[in-house]
Amino acid sequence: MESRIATHAEAVVLAKSLNVQTELVWQIIQGLRYSNTAELERAVHDAFLPHGKHAHSQQQHNAHEVETP
Repeated sequence: MESRIATHAEAVVLAKSLNVQTELVWQIIQGLRYSNTAELERAVHDAFLPHGKHAHSQQQHNAHEVETP
């Protein structure tokens, strides 16, 4: 899959879909190389999490999974 560089137009669309300010999204994704929109969404999502928070959330999720015999 070919990678592209994020544009301001994509920041506008992404900001609307995530209900956040366009310029904030643009600051996060400006110059970012990506292959699909999900990568841009993840970059914005990760920027809003405190450092290390995602790993902690994943650990909590895994701890709540029910193991089947």
